Amino acid sequence: MKPVFVPSARALVRVHDLPGRGVPIVFVHGLGCASSCDYPGVVREEPLAARRAVLVDLPGSGFSDRPPDFAYTVSAHARVVERHGKLHVLRMR
Repeated sequence: MKPVFVPSARALVRVHDLPGRGVPIVFVHGLGCASSCDYPGVVREEPLAARRAVLVDLPGSGFSDRPPDFAYTVSAHARVVERHGKLHVLRMR
């Protein structure tokens, strides 16, 4: 698990970077699950087992920080993924 500082959230977001081939599949929890803990079984099933997978715990969930001044709205969480997701996925290689 890797901590990634996200300035817009002023928090450390925890990310699991599971090895594999090809363009990574990024899993962001939401309806139906509460954190990255729900995905390891999914990403190891065929046909995903050989793919690289990045599991993100959004601010306030799973192993990520719970900053008191974060908005905790869908749009605030989307901004975390949009602004920082691609950069950090590429940096983790």
